[in-house]
Amino acid sequence: MSKQKHPIERRTVGDWLSGPFVFRIPVYQRHYAWNREQKFGPLHLFWETVEEQTTERLRQKSVDPVKPHYFGAIIVEDKTEGIVNTQQYDVVDGQQRLITINVALFAIIGIASRLGHRVDTQNKLAKYLCRESAANGQPQSKLVPTNFDKTQFQNLFAQSFGAQPPEHQDNDEHAQRSKVMQAYEFFSEVFAEFVKNSSEENSGAEIASVDALIATIIDGFELILIPLKETDAAQKVFESLNNTATRLTTFDLIRNNIFYRAVQKPLGYDGADEELFNDELWQQFEDLFWEDPAGHGGGASHIEAYLPRMLMAETRKYCHSERDVLFKEYKEFAKALNKLGAGVAAEIQTISKYVDIYKYLVGKHREPPRGAKIDYGYFMHAVCKRMEWYPVIFTIALSDAPPAEKQRMLQLLESFVIRRHICKWSSASYNLDAPKLCAAFDGRPSYEKLAKFLRERSGASREFPDNDQIEFACLHNDFYSNNKLKNYIFSRIAWHTTTARDEVRNLEGLTIDHIMPRTWREKSRWQQSVADLQPDEVDLKINTIGNLTPMSGRLNSAKSNLDWD
Repeated sequence: MSKQKHPIERRTVGDWLSGPFVFRIPVYQRHYAWNREQKFGPLHLFWETVEEQTTERLRQKSVDPVKPHYFGAIIVEDKTEGIVNTQQYDVVDGQQRLITINVALFAIIGIASRLGHRVDTQNKLAKYLCRESAANGQPQSKLVPTNFDKTQFQNLFAQSFGAQPPEHQDNDEHAQRSKVMQAYEFFSEVFAEFVKNSSEENSGAEIASVDALIATIIDGFELILIPLKETDAAQKVFESLNNTATRLTTFDLIRNNIFYRAVQKPLGYDGADEELFNDELWQQFEDLFWEDPAGHGGGASHIEAYLPRMLMAETRKYCHSERDVLFKEYKEFAKALNKLGAGVAAEIQTISKYVDIYKYLVGKHREPPRGAKIDYGYFMHAVCKRMEWYPVIFTIALSDAPPAEKQRMLQLLESFVIRRHICKWSSASYNLDAPKLCAAFDGRPSYEKLAKFLRERSGASREFPDNDQIEFACLHNDFYSNNKLKNYIFSRIAWHTTTARDEVRNLEGLTIDHIMPRTWREKSRWQQSVADLQPDEVDLKINTIGNLTPMSGRLNSAKSNLDWD
């Protein structure tokens, strides 16, 4: 079918969906993002409009008087060239609305099925949701989401129309956390409640309520379909649009930018097409893991934590994590790669190369990458929950230095950080120092370069504490109230003084006990043991590291506040 010109006009959802169209969500698009947890978000607003209109339809016993609700513009790129009997569009803007409409109609079929009205409802909705031509006799959806959402969407389609479910099935976690599935569950709940309440007021009116819901969604919303001109770049248009309630993330913008350059052969890139984005190397970023909170503070997700630290390791300069600033810096990074002759495929390899080490550091992978049995110590996420030094860790871990050299570097960096922590010195400069250290390595990390960099730091904000300063801190500073630090120090002592065969090497589940209790004033023998000290001096010593020891909860309870012996 050749490309057709459609006038830019408002038409109902039913008018658009009943046509010979296939709407495909291109790979540069974000994932489906409308969230039921946002009580005032677009999913709830859509339902409020549906509820209001459907109530009006049932009250008036007619669909004619209800004025349609304007649902915005859908911007599409015509991709029909070479396709027969179908007008195929790539959706540049509007996928959230299109998926929501489809999922809502799937939920209505589910409600109708429970009322014994499945076949009739399927027949009413098939022309809006199913393609006219079916492969292998199986119905197919008119809407094709991206790979991230496709499986769950196709499962709902197959469940609604008895089609063949997709060959690839996502795991249970993906299904439970899929926003497509959450939207379906939301609509199933509110539609079922609406039909129940409506039938209580009008006996035997369940099917009438279902039909009214269908009429509202099909005839009660109007859209404008705007095809891009042939001179428009779809990805550029997408980048400039941000008119939905859910803001585009940095990764949404980067994904779109990479895809835009991947298809621009005249710009000197390697002309990669969508197959590049279906490759395993890219698909590792289309994983729910990246949406999880990184847990290092600020509420950032893993992808929001990884991107700036990847860039700092690559560019060797500080990168701000704020969305627009980071996106600008990424584009400059990509431009510099291109000047070196790297295409988009090489660019994806570059931004992917630290993924395994990142996942190991945050506990996603149990084995370190490349099989190197290196002790990353303090920099494991579960211990420090800080990521300022990750660009340095990335650089060291993926360098050509021998494993023993890498281990020495990590231990020295750990010593620097922990000594400052013990002394209660500021860590404010770490985020700026890390990219400077990457630059000092100059592509070839070594223990000597690291030692020179750390020991040339001056001032309280950068100094490397010496042994005397550490001794003073251990004798005077409160360790007990700093859970992360005290647990870490005892774990490292156990690690370095035992072997893997010793049970005491793993301190998990142990408590930290005061040898001399904080209630020392209550026992005369405790008082006698510190008779040469002032009470205030004793209180200051109670929480120092020398008065603390790991102990099982049972022994701690049995010991209570017994005397020395």
